[in-house]
Amino acid sequence: HRPSLAQGCQFLASRNIVHRDLKPANVFLK
Repeated sequence: HRPSLAQGCQFLASRNIVHRDLKPANVFLK
């Protein structure tokens, strides 16, 4: 059993939380 899917979901979820903590302007700069 590869936990890649579970880890991927956790990774994306954690990234979303981090991006929400960042200023929205940072997203628009990209």
